[in-house]
This record gives sequence, C-alpha cells and structure tokens, in this order.
Amino acid sequence: MDSFTLLVIIIVLAFIFDYINGFHYAANSIATIVATRVLTPFDREDIHSLMKSIDDVTDFLHGSASRMKMYQVEKITKSIRKLTEINLESCQLIQRAIIDLKEQKNLQRITVACKKISKLESKADVVFDNAVMDIFENETDAIKIIKYKEVLTALEDASDKCKDVANVLETIVVKYS
Repeated sequence: MDSFTLLVIIIVLAFIFDYINGFHYAANSIATIVATRVLTPFDREDIHSLMKSIDDVTDFLHGSASRMKMYQVEKITKSIRKLTEINLESCQLIQRAIIDLKEQKNLQRITVACKKISKLESKADVVFDNAVMDIFENETDAIKIIKYKEVLTALEDASDKCKDVANVLETIVVKYS
C-alpha cells in the first residue's frame, strides 16, 4: 500500500471518528432535552430509563469509533460496514419512536419500531458471529485479530443497547396505552 492511499484512509477514518464523536455529544444533548422538556407526561423513572439506555447506545457507538482510531484499523470490512448500517437503522427507528412518543398519537408505530429493532439486533448477532469466525479462519496476524474483534464487539454491543432502548420504549407504551 503506497503512502498516499494510507494517508487517504487515515483521513477518512478521522472524518468518520469526528462524525460519530459529534453524534455522541449531540445524542447526550438530545437526551437531556428529552428528559427535561419533551416527555413530561411520563414518570421520571421511565424518562430516566429511556435517557440512560439512549446514552448507552451513544457510548458504545463512540467506543467503537474510538477503537477504530486508537487501533488504527486499516480496512473497513464488510462486517464493520454492515454492523454500522444495522446500528444506523436502529437509531433512526429510535428517533422516530421518540417523536411518536412525544406526540402520543401513534403508539402502535412505536411497537412496530421496537420489533424491527429487535430483529435488527438478532441480525447483528449473526453478522458478528460470522465476522469473528471469518477473522479466526482467515487472518494470521494476531494483532489484527484483536483489533477487528474489539471493533466488532463494540458495534455488536451497540446493537444490544439499541434493543435495550426498544425494551424501555415498549414498557412505556404498555404503561401509558
């Protein structure tokens, strides 16, 4: 790999990290606003649970981006890309569900979103398992195995946390429907 290609890859990874890092701080701000202004008809405990679970998602996404930067991951594999797409879709469903919860109009759509998030989490489990199996079968460099497994684990854990958000949302829907 020539130095120009390596430089381009490093710049792209830096942009990805900065984007996800910004997402982390924005999500924390949104969680605070949600807790203080948006969901006032709901119990404080429910709001706190929702806030905490959303914060966990952002922490794990931030953690995966940090690992990619810290470990200087050279290649964004198909598995990393797929897990990132799964997490993005789950976060978009969470966003829509929060809006629906705020409006208190379409609680059924929240339930549907939660089921989709659960299916996405199961899909992430399969992608993760296959990726780890592939790494152990095809990679001979032990350091690369550790790097990729750490990143994949953080991304898969983020999908687990998205499912936790869905569980909290379902609890709120059941309680207030």
